[in-house]
Parts: sequence; structure tokens; C-alpha cells
Amino acid sequence: MSERRVADALDGAPLDAIKIVAAASMVCDHLNDMAFHHRYLALWYAGRLAFPLFCLVLALNLERGASATRYAAYLTPFAIVSQPIYKAAFHDGLDNVLITLLLAIFVAELMLRLPRWGQHVVFATGAAASFAAPWTAISTGLCFGVAGLLLPSALTLILQGRRDAAPWALLLYVGLNWFPRDELFDSLFAPLVVLIAAAAILALARRLAGRRRFLPRFALYAFYPLHLLALIGWRALA
Repeated sequence: MSERRVADALDGAPLDAIKIVAAASMVCDHLNDMAFHHRYLALWYAGRLAFPLFCLVLALNLERGASATRYAAYLTPFAIVSQPIYKAAFHDGLDNVLITLLLAIFVAELMLRLPRWGQHVVFATGAAASFAAPWTAISTGLCFGVAGLLLPSALTLILQGRRDAAPWALLLYVGLNWFPRDELFDSLFAPLVVLIAAAAILALARRLAGRRRFLPRFALYAFYPLHLLALIGWRALA
């Protein structure tokens, strides 16, 4: 099946199913952090699915011709509202993930206008920065750093039939959670496990092909600040 047909097959109910899995994965990750203090490795692995699926949702919308400016205009209020809530929930020095996705929309818009060689230069530079200087995410406050900014662009190109973007997407995906203090095996094994799980989720989601959407349009982005508020309340009562 071509990349274009894959994108079409994931429209409608499959896209909503991906959003639900992304939301559930995010809850697992934040539960492990806020409620269990990173105690459960299984929840950590489950949480690694969230951001790549958020990026896929964004890429699918852009590939279908959504206006980047309009998409950003819809996302901006959710990002702004989420920021103080995120800061109350976490004290990691980072901004909330919706800000990364918001900036990634504009990055993707610019990347799609570059010549192919220019895209490769940007991807190579971003991937190198993700591995050589992973602390840039903390120093800039940008959640998932440069890799998080560029992954939606790579996924959008893949959905448009650009198979040469696949290696960059894979490198950026690994770079999302690259920590040089970890053992090399752990740094590579975690993305491999999550990549296999993501492939299985996409295969299952495609079984819903042809069915209409069942979620409100921006349910995933609205859920983000709401679930943080719920977890803050839980932590306060615990």
C-alpha cells in the first residue's frame, strides 16, 4: 500500500483511535511521573508512544491539506491555557508539549517549501544536535527539543510519498529520548519496543478504515490540560 493510501486509510475513525491511544499513553507517562515517581518501567515505555502519535496526528492533518496558519490558530489557545497548568504539574524547566507541536507546524510549513537537498541538510543538522547535545531541550525549555520540532515534518514528507525522509524520521524518533548517561542498549531498545507497538497500533487502527470520526475535532488537545488538572487534583488529595 502506498504512503498516500495509508494516509487515506487512517482518516476518519482510525485517526480518532490513534488520538485515543496517544491520550492513554500520555496519561500513563504522567501517572508514572506524578503519582508513582517513575516507579513503573512499563508505564514509562507506554508513555514513549504519546509524542510520536501526537506528531503523526499533526502530520496526517497537514498531509490532507490543512492550513498551517489555521491549524496553529486552533492549537494556540490550548497551548496557552496548558502552560500554567503544566508548570504547576511539573518542575522540569520545560514548556508544555503543545508548544512544541505549535512550533512544529510552522517548521513543517517551511520544510515543505525547501528543496530536497535543503530538507536533508536541516534533518541532518537536527538529528546531529539531538544526539550530540540532548540537553538543548532543557536549556531552551522546548519539550523534546530539536527532534520534536522536526519529527512532524519528516512524517508529513513520508505520507506524501517521500521515502527518503524515513531514515530521518527514525533517527529523530530515537533522538526524542536520547540520554547519553543511559546504556546504549537501553537507549536503542526502548525506541525499538515502542516502534513495534506503534506499528501494531496503526495496523489495528486501519481496521476501522471507512468509518466516520467519533471524537470532537480538537478533543485530543482539549484533553491535554484537563488531564493535567485531574492529576494535580489527585496529587493534592494523595
